Amino acid sequence: MLAAACSSGTTNTSTTSPPLAAGAGASNVSEIPAATRGTLGISPRIKAPLEPPTGTIYFGAYVNFLNTIGPFETQTFQFEQEIGRHLAIHGEYYKWTQNFPGAPELDDWKNDRIPVISWDCGDTNYDVANGDQDAVITQRAQAFKAYKHEVFLRFFWEMNLPYADENRTKCEDPSRDINQEFNPADYVAAWDHIRAIFAAQGVKNVVWLWNPSGNITINPMPYYPGATETDWIGFDHYDVTGNAGLYNTLLAPYNLFVTLNQPIMIGETGSPGKDNNQPTYLGTAPAVLQANFPAILGFIYYDAYGHRQDWRLTPAGITAAQTAGATQYFSALEVQNK
Repeated sequence: MLAAACSSGTTNTSTTSPPLAAGAGASNVSEIPAATRGTLGISPRIKAPLEPPTGTIYFGAYVNFLNTIGPFETQTFQFEQEIGRHLAIHGEYYKWTQNFPGAPELDDWKNDRIPVISWDCGDTNYDVANGDQDAVITQRAQAFKAYKHEVFLRFFWEMNLPYADENRTKCEDPSRDINQEFNPADYVAAWDHIRAIFAAQGVKNVVWLWNPSGNITINPMPYYPGATETDWIGFDHYDVTGNAGLYNTLLAPYNLFVTLNQPIMIGETGSPGKDNNQPTYLGTAPAVLQANFPAILGFIYYDAYGHRQDWRLTPAGITAAQTAGATQYFSALEVQNK
């Protein structure tokens, strides 16, 4: 059962994610037609945790241009030196039984970044919802509570992709699934159980980021835990051909997820460096997002090598990141008490 799908087994990666190692205003409810709101059960928006000031969004990256298995603090610092600013949000990846938060997250806190932690499932057929991983979950909850500073947490991202795409071939019991797709009911049960344990442990510094793939040909909505169990919506989507551009890359998944009436984060995106389209893709991002995607309040570029494409920024891409990062729209920073 996906429920969970979490283990201390071998490293697993998503379509674009790295080898796992330790490592404001949103859209107004009036933008969604009243008839649609009624159908979806959408209520007027309440300000979500960690929303940036109106007219700004968080700019971030996952930085692993050396294609290593960690640690990544030095690479992140170099990236910030190159673009002339701190990242507001910082992507990080962990396996099920790794110890985190830790040194990478303390480095984020010292440098005014909010960690966006991706917590992967594993390769053994555990049943999270029925309690056989409660010790692991409780340990993680206590670690987050001890860390004290705010983080985004996305458990088992891109859950709507099939096994082959996710490179998670043993993630759960195949007998419960169809066409190599993870079981939505088991996923939601696992999510709810993890969040309940965090609540029981008194964890108040975690912002729950539900993050499917932006490839919505496999419907992500059956995996949605619901508005009461999620704080932000995320999705990952890349310009795989290098020719689509940012607007066309984001449009279809955005139009689906904006109906949930929650702030949206682009958890991973990129354009292949070999196609020399990064300057346009990233350099125009603030203008494209502000004009067309008002519910997107966080944007993470994947400056790393995925198992299908090389998304690492070229020198021209770094210049584009510097340009984008200097705009008012990308200026939000969450400066926490030191």
